[in-house]
Amino acid sequence: MKKEEYIKILEDADKSFDSLTDEEKNDLLLSINEYAEAANLEKLYNIAIQYYEFLLKKVREINNEWTEAALLNNISDVYKNLGRRDLALDALLKSLELRKKVGDVHGELITKMNIELLKSGK
Repeated sequence: MKKEEYIKILEDADKSFDSLTDEEKNDLLLSINEYAEAANLEKLYNIAIQYYEFLLKKVREINNEWTEAALLNNISDVYKNLGRRDLALDALLKSLELRKKVGDVHGELITKMNIELLKSGK
């Protein structure tokens, strides 16, 4: 997909978000996450970051710390791809803190593994 198409999708999502039902909001957030992952795979890292920042803002508004932790884990991969290991580590440490807080043992293990991989240079 072209960069402009990604930007348009995010703009439309932002405009319509508040008028949606909770179920529609959830569906939209899941779709936006898929677009963020796709942008990262297509090496459109700045677009992926914009998508993840949008998602983080929305999940923080509804105080969904479980999803926030998962998103921080995802955005760390984008930062790593950009060569910003400092930002990647910061995102992972925040993710780990939230995962411990919400009792997400599986997510905590994944985040710890990602921290070790990042520190090892992988």
